[in-house]
Amino acid sequence: MDFFTSSVKICALLFYKDKIQSFYNKLLPITKTLDKKFLYPLPLPYYTMLIIAEDKRFWKHEGVDWLSIIRAMRNNIFYKKMEGASTIQQQLVRIITADYRYSYRRKIKEILIASTLNSFFTKENILKYYLFLAYYGWRSNGLLNHTDLLKINIYKASEEEIASIIARLKYPITKNLVKSIEDKHKIRTKFILSVYNNQKLKNETIRCK
Repeated sequence: MDFFTSSVKICALLFYKDKIQSFYNKLLPITKTLDKKFLYPLPLPYYTMLIIAEDKRFWKHEGVDWLSIIRAMRNNIFYKKMEGASTIQQQLVRIITADYRYSYRRKIKEILIASTLNSFFTKENILKYYLFLAYYGWRSNGLLNHTDLLKINIYKASEEEIASIIARLKYPITKNLVKSIEDKHKIRTKFILSVYNNQKLKNETIRCK
């Protein structure tokens, strides 16, 4: 499947050059600021839990998960089931471009740009940038804003707190806490923590610089 991503990357660099240049013109100043402001890596559970929640095959693909895309298309066509297939790289592209339209054009753009990200950044840094830039809900645009709202020290957060933070990516916090959303958030937090603890038992943690 990496052959497809490599082919897409070559096509993107040849025929989508201006859009890609515009994307990196936005992203690179942001990453430089983050690298200067946060010299030390986040605790490992942030990265591990992010992968558990958002992109289980993160270490196996090169920015685009073709298996997940095929599975999502099959479920949509045959079972009328909407299912996400975006990798963390694709989600990072969406954040920077601020394009949240439900359209095939947007999806193709994300795939083309995401296929190039691994050529510019390490996977560890892609995880870090995503965590710091993602939307966690009301007054929580980015990890720092969200942890400030919760009065949590980023580097001293417990595993339970980190699982709760990562769960907000799917169920963002609202200004007036909505019970149905909060119930789903609690269930997702428990799920992430359970998978994480099972991985720890099997020594299936990730390497991060």
